[in-house]
Amino acid sequence: MNNKKFSISKRTGIPIPTLHYYDEIGIFQPEKNPSSGHRIYNHQDIITLQKIISLKFLGYSLDKVTTLLNESSFNMDLNESLSLHLYALEKEKEQIEQTMRAIKRVITLVEEDGEVDSKKSEEDQIVLDKTFIHLTKEVKRLYGYPVEDLKVQEMVKEYLEASFSYLGENLIQKLADIDIEEVDIQKFENMSSSPFTEGEQKWLNQAMQYYMQFTELD
Repeated sequence: MNNKKFSISKRTGIPIPTLHYYDEIGIFQPEKNPSSGHRIYNHQDIITLQKIISLKFLGYSLDKVTTLLNESSFNMDLNESLSLHLYALEKEKEQIEQTMRAIKRVITLVEEDGEVDSKKSEEDQIVLDKTFIHLTKEVKRLYGYPVEDLKVQEMVKEYLEASFSYLGENLIQKLADIDIEEVDIQKFENMSSSPFTEGEQKWLNQAMQYYMQFTELD
């Protein structure tokens, strides 16, 4: 593995597969060593990546980010980019706090109604367990892809549908009274310990937030 590539991935928090994807679609194309083909990263590349991170946190699509970066009028130094990122994080903090309040209401419903539908047969439960095992593997396989990637969003759709099935019809009926945009489904779809690393969990949450924002659940 190229050490510089590994270093810039750690410094920016962007997974290496995502760096490759950005290069492929033309949003971020660092200089390449003509003899080895390895990507060469410099200080300006870090600033560009920081801009991409900040704009994505603000909800811009990759197409819009590309357009903004190519506009001559769009010019931010590193400090301005970091300030923009800080603002985005503060907005995300507000959303997280809102989600936490919704989760507490959901926990109350779970305690009143039981964690899962007691009417589920053992066979149904086995099918659900196998589904979650498969989806867990899919999360680990796709981790690092942009959250708006079609394969990622298809996985999220399947994951959320399985989550609703796991919770049961009675609880889902009660959840209808809660604003679905406030709820982070991953937080309550399974109250057991998470099978994901911290990075995978954060990535999955972002993928689900993107899905909830741009897709209307059936």
